[in-house]
Amino acid sequence: MEPAAFTKVSALGVEEQRVNVVLDFAEPLDKVQTIGDGFRVEAHIVTFRAEDAIKAPVGALFRHGKDWAAFVVEDGRARLRSVKLARRNGAEAMVEGGLAPGETVVVYPSDALEDGARVTFRVGPVGLLWVAEHRDTIPGRQFRDVQIRGPFRHWEHVHRFLADGPDACFLLDEITYEFPLGWLGQMIAGKYVRRKLERLFDWRHRVTAEAFERGAESPRG
Repeated sequence: MEPAAFTKVSALGVEEQRVNVVLDFAEPLDKVQTIGDGFRVEAHIVTFRAEDAIKAPVGALFRHGKDWAAFVVEDGRARLRSVKLARRNGAEAMVEGGLAPGETVVVYPSDALEDGARVTFRVGPVGLLWVAEHRDTIPGRQFRDVQIRGPFRHWEHVHRFLADGPDACFLLDEITYEFPLGWLGQMIAGKYVRRKLERLFDWRHRVTAEAFERGAESPRG
């Protein structure tokens, strides 16, 4: 990378500061068959890499006193939580503490949002309103989400944690739902919804298992 920038007037007449960067191929040139003299290329330069990093959109982060904070959705309500950042760019931040994998944060919260306020979701391409409520919580064993208002005629999701020995458990999701319009709604959206749910819970179970594995590998004080 050259040590100084130079001024370049773009095709739109805007003065820009640019820096020349000279790159070399990691492989011999005879193996690079898809590029030639005068080709236009777009380079992706990695300046930092971390394994199993927890990331959050910068639009969810804001200053709260001297610390960074975010609103995390817990039991259908927004909870103010302090977070510790390792680094960030214009789009996302790497979080060192305060957030766990898979948690939901509020992006671009308004000044009117307060700790403990009820949160609703908008889902699907048309932004359908979806309000659910946590019920029947048994700490360490189960809780139940019931749709109050949303795209389904009925939706109930029971989260169960089943013991598997002294230091392990199974995470079991039991979901029952009904479409509006009866058999017609099932015919129109049944396969699509089932496919989306399978992908969602495959991902959820994977990140949950990874989070527990990382916790088991960490030294305990």
